[in-house]
Amino acid sequence: KLEGRRLCDREGTQPPASPEETAKPDNHNEDGVFLFTTTTCPNCKIAKNELEKAGLAYEVMNVADHMDLVNEFSIQQAPTLIIRQNGEATKLVGASAIKKFSVDNKQ
Repeated sequence: KLEGRRLCDREGTQPPASPEETAKPDNHNEDGVFLFTTTTCPNCKIAKNELEKAGLAYEVMNVADHMDLVNEFSIQQAPTLIIRQNGEATKLVGASAIKKFSVDNKQ
């Protein structure tokens, strides 16, 4: 039971995120590859490794920091990869879909 428990304010106790994790595109309608992750997601780490092995450029977007984009793209699961190209957005959900994309688009 949670009765009698208090919420504690943890704001400011987290270490600052790296610039990679806090990057937000000035215009999310620009072309690019955006990986939406959470801090506790083990599959997000797999997705990052696959994108890096393929030599693909991407931006990490922590869902907690980018709720506007999470809502706009209807992201319900991490990892989710959004690929913006020529004004169109493609959404890939899950590490296996991201791995396939990475293999198919290896640099």
